[in-house]
Amino acid sequence: MRTDTHPSPLQSYYTGVIRSIEKRDNSIDGTRIKYLITFTDGKAFVVTKRTSFYINELMPIGVEEDPSITFTRLRKESHIGEIRVGNKVELWNRQVNDHLYEIFELTTLDATLDN
Repeated sequence: MRTDTHPSPLQSYYTGVIRSIEKRDNSIDGTRIKYLITFTDGKAFVVTKRTSFYINELMPIGVEEDPSITFTRLRKESHIGEIRVGNKVELWNRQVNDHLYEIFELTTLDATLDN
């Protein structure tokens, strides 16, 4: 059994599109749940104090007026307030206790110029 102070070192990978983000204020077996994120395929994962968020952004390389301008992806640390319904994301989750899996890390996959 995992405990709140010793989450599992094993993580599983998931990609999907966010259908809803619901604020929560409860706990399961001592782990505080902040948000529940539900995806278009019906799966749902919880956000805890240990969840990290990242947003992919595009950074231009070259001069703006140049038609051959290229872009590179940057990953910026973020917070739940910048994650939106409709974002395509990848996440890693892990077991916290016998009843709960938390999002360990969530990254948007749909890069934007000004997210």
